[in-house]
Amino acid sequence: MSCERFRVALTDHACGAPLHGAAAAHLATCSECRTLLEEERRIVLAIQDDLDRALSVSASPGFSAQVTARLQRVSSIGVRKGYWAALAAAATLALAAYLVPGHTVQQ
Repeated sequence: MSCERFRVALTDHACGAPLHGAAAAHLATCSECRTLLEEERRIVLAIQDDLDRALSVSASPGFSAQVTARLQRVSSIGVRKGYWAALAAAATLALAAYLVPGHTVQQ
């Protein structure tokens, strides 16, 4: 019964949280809980190792240069399209202003 009361505190401690008060005193006297704590620490370390391996990726050589080149190409295409779209819109507005009946352009 007493061990069950400290189970969450021991799990938290295995993950790095401090262990205080009654839980620390219990751990000092209970070999079963010390064994449980060591097993949970091994599990936490194994998970940490797996995550480290899974997250340790590196880009292939030349990846950065390829991404930069693509971004520059897309950027220049976007600028040209934007230029022609703005020019077309301005021409449409000018033509509409000229063709609207009763509308005069003031000089």
